[in-house]
Amino acid sequence: SKAPRDVTTGGALVPCDTMCLLHPEQASGVEKKSAERESRVGCSVCFDARWHLFRLDGSTTLGELSRLLKLELAKGAHPSWNHCFNFQGRVLSDYDEEIQNLNRGENVVLYAFSAIKGGSCMGFISRSQLDEERNRYEKKVKEISEERDALQKKVGEIAKEKDLLANQLKDIRQELERKGAQEKHELSGNGDAHKTKAAEGTNQKQGSGANFKIQQQSGDEATSITEDHALRELLSDCLEKFWMSREREDVEKVFSAHANTLAPQPVIDSEAQFGAALRALGLDMSPEAARDFFGMMDLEDRGGLDLAAFHRALRMASTPATQWATSLPLAQLLGRLLDFRHTAARAAEPLREVSQLGAREVEAVVGAFADGARTLLTRALANLAESFRMMDGKAAERAGDERSSKFSTIKMSAGRVEDFHKGLAERTGLPRAEVEKAMMEEHCVLAGCDEEFTAPNYGVVTRPRKEYGILLDPARCPPGDRLDRAGREVRVPRSPEHLLATSPLARAAALDLHEVRAVVLYTGPMFVVYNAILRRFPEADLHRFTGGGSNRYATTIFVLVSAVVKIARAMKLPTGLELFRGTGGRMELPESFNKPDALGRVGFMEYGFLSTTAYKEVAIQYSGVKGGPMPMVLRIVTGSIDRGACIAELSQYPGEREFLWVPCSFIAPDGPASVEVVTTEDGETGVVTLVPARINANLKTETVDQLIQSAKLRHLENFRYQILEVERDLEQLVASENAAARLKSDPNRSFSQERWVELGGKLEDLSPGMSDGATIQFTVPGLVRKFIRDVEAVRDRQALVPAADYHCDWTFRGLVEELLRAGTAPLSAMRHYLENVEESIESTMRSPCFREHTLYLAFLWRGLQRLSGPERAARALQLCALVGLVSGEDLDAVDWEGLTPLMRAAQDGAGERSIQLLMEAGATVCSSTL
Repeated sequence: SKAPRDVTTGGALVPCDTMCLLHPEQASGVEKKSAERESRVGCSVCFDARWHLFRLDGSTTLGELSRLLKLELAKGAHPSWNHCFNFQGRVLSDYDEEIQNLNRGENVVLYAFSAIKGGSCMGFISRSQLDEERNRYEKKVKEISEERDALQKKVGEIAKEKDLLANQLKDIRQELERKGAQEKHELSGNGDAHKTKAAEGTNQKQGSGANFKIQQQSGDEATSITEDHALRELLSDCLEKFWMSREREDVEKVFSAHANTLAPQPVIDSEAQFGAALRALGLDMSPEAARDFFGMMDLEDRGGLDLAAFHRALRMASTPATQWATSLPLAQLLGRLLDFRHTAARAAEPLREVSQLGAREVEAVVGAFADGARTLLTRALANLAESFRMMDGKAAERAGDERSSKFSTIKMSAGRVEDFHKGLAERTGLPRAEVEKAMMEEHCVLAGCDEEFTAPNYGVVTRPRKEYGILLDPARCPPGDRLDRAGREVRVPRSPEHLLATSPLARAAALDLHEVRAVVLYTGPMFVVYNAILRRFPEADLHRFTGGGSNRYATTIFVLVSAVVKIARAMKLPTGLELFRGTGGRMELPESFNKPDALGRVGFMEYGFLSTTAYKEVAIQYSGVKGGPMPMVLRIVTGSIDRGACIAELSQYPGEREFLWVPCSFIAPDGPASVEVVTTEDGETGVVTLVPARINANLKTETVDQLIQSAKLRHLENFRYQILEVERDLEQLVASENAAARLKSDPNRSFSQERWVELGGKLEDLSPGMSDGATIQFTVPGLVRKFIRDVEAVRDRQALVPAADYHCDWTFRGLVEELLRAGTAPLSAMRHYLENVEESIESTMRSPCFREHTLYLAFLWRGLQRLSGPERAARALQLCALVGLVSGEDLDAVDWEGLTPLMRAAQDGAGERSIQLLMEAGATVCSSTL
């Protein structure tokens, strides 16, 4: 807006009359456009590219122009001029030589270009070069103009064709309505089927972009025009209801139409109205399904659903067809098509690219999706029809021989949510801490260890004692037990010690030898015994294996669970991996798998270990497809927490890639079931039901490490609470016994530090502030703190005892006795100081509280001799409590063996003093108790 001044003449430096290399014909509008755009000099047509042009003569130096432009910038000239002062690290004065070398006979133009998207640049161009660029541009403009005219002509022709097609479509619709009415009249007259005459022609439906043809019809094989019209009307209605169920306003209208508006808050309060509301939105449920769904969605048991609950129900509601359709990979197909432009180079924000698809690209994607969906649906429907055909054949076969056991099914032994929370211990009992001894006895000593059984997978006939012998010495495995039914050697028994030393999985999971042994046992025939005990089925096998219930293999199963949990934590397993399990063909899922309980929960708890495979074809072989009445495969998706453990590396059958889940895990439906026609490895064809499920692994059971540590941790935790209780009791004691007065009368409350150390005192027993380096000022709180440190030292020493020693009865008994003494010794030591005036605080500070406890007992015994009557009895009872002869004031209370404290002391060989104390306290001796 402010033209720079001419450097040489002092006059105005007039802008180039072309102004814009792209749109020279618009140069006259520059000043007006500039004023409108905050005084910016630039093109009035393409303001995203601004060119600033000035004529220079040969005598103008760029250094002078640079100085001038800087002055103009200071006055508020256009910001784009900033780019004139620095271009690729060079300032304008660096271009003096370049401009002097140009043809001085021509006008030279300096341009600075600033593009919104492309950055900035500057340079020089001669007048002749500028003219060439202008001519080239004008030629391009002419070509574009001609192309635009041609396109406009084409658009007009398409518009005429559109009108023509619209008229044709209108005529066809009228003809369809006329023929439909005629057919209806004829059918009502004589009931004969109407035979449609041959119709020819092509019809296009412009509104939806879909084309339909009235094909030549002959005889009985073609669908009538009326049926096509009715089908289109039905589909249109379905689509309309689908969009209604997605629009909040439409949903609220349907809700209001079926809700009880007389209630304080509008609710749908009947199952019939609920079903009707769902049907109005295209969800047609049976009355039974609507009733169950209504009860499940009434979360607060109010007898009705408000608007929020109705919205929630719509999101969860589905019909069998909807559930089946979710098994089709339509979403994956659409995602692949939307990703057609995505490349690794633009992977940072792929959804941003999808959001920028234009109308033409969307139309192309929709067309491709329709083609793909047509292929998917055609194949899926063919498979579904074939599945029902084969199922009908099976049903007919069963109907012809209903008495045959070949077609009998078994209800799965399963638990409910409440059983899941009870955990494994409720099923098998608690394990023993002596793991190795317990596992050996369960397999070789206890009842059921010699019961013979047959493993169903490879037909091995064996016994628990035999399998434990093979575990300890793999060479003892008979050659015949190593073969499968086809005579191939598949079983490879290996030493657990060798596996523990060489297996990367065992090292990664930090397994111990007992856990490796448990896994090896399970991967052999012993899985039959363990799962029969966990499932308590079959009952005859359960009775044989457990010896009537006395041997439930609790320790072995517990150690196996520990190994599975640790392996699942340590192994590489991608989240979302699909695992499969065949159910054998005779096993029915429990009713709770699909029917919610009173709290809306569905699913069942699997009591036993659950073996799964990553290979679908392997699971199909175990599905019962070769003859079972109910071939079924569970499809399970793993998670970050809920995951199986691949135990192939430790298995006796290393060829099986088995993923094992812990017992008492919960299995819930994870989508609609589907059916598939499959071909087995023998070439037989059958129908298998695929059931999507999710598993919540039961992690309530402790690992072996946690079991061994548990006794120690519980003991030390009890010790911690004991210390807190002792500290509280000491504070109450010193407050009630006027400890301050006792300390004031103590002549040794102030003592030489040097002398105290010489007598055996420890400076670490002094609390902060008690000593100035020369003299110690003893305090009662300092004495309390010293007693607490004595007890903490005992606890710290017990914390160093190995966890396994806590399971040794003799060792653990000693640890508990120390814990009990730690609860009484500090109080006895404090009472000794408070009650015995001959005791000084400096000597008490030097003596451990446990020694002071002993001195206090001696002090009380001496005092007892000087007392008589009730006082003597009370002192005797106090001594009995301190030495642990009684736990209360009742001296004649009997223990679990029916013995009084006096009788117990006599039976255990207690000393004469203990007997005397009980007698002094008032314990009675009579013939009835003896």
